[in-house]
Amino acid sequence: MKVGRICTKEVIAVEPDDTISRVAQLFRENHVGCVVVHEGGRPVGIATDRDVAMRCGGRRESVADIKVHEVMSRNPITAHVEEDVLDVLDRMRQRGVRRIPVLNDAGLLAGMLTLDDILVHVARSMRHVAEVVLTEISREEAT
Repeated sequence: MKVGRICTKEVIAVEPDDTISRVAQLFRENHVGCVVVHEGGRPVGIATDRDVAMRCGGRRESVADIKVHEVMSRNPITAHVEEDVLDVLDRMRQRGVRRIPVLNDAGLLAGMLTLDDILVHVARSMRHVAEVVLTEISREEAT
């Protein structure tokens, strides 16, 4: 299965000079725990709710004054829309990340692949397998 078929197409993205208060607002409004930080549509970082909590906690200045580029994780690993999901999942496991920006042929942001996206895909696939098995069992019981 190709990444582009199961990734989330709507990506919440900000620019490096956006504030942490703006990022927190986007987390809340969109029910997400991560935003992609981009310049001209190309990802330069990711800011997660954990990044915000760990890197902003204990700082003296107001969250409204902290820029996202100060707390983001830089140079995120990315996937291409045509890559195989299992290959990308292996990279995610190796790097210990739950979310990965997806790029198109031009290197621009085309989506976000999350562990949840992969789990939903696997669950749907398993449902189809189960339906086949149950249909076969029903036929055997009827005879």
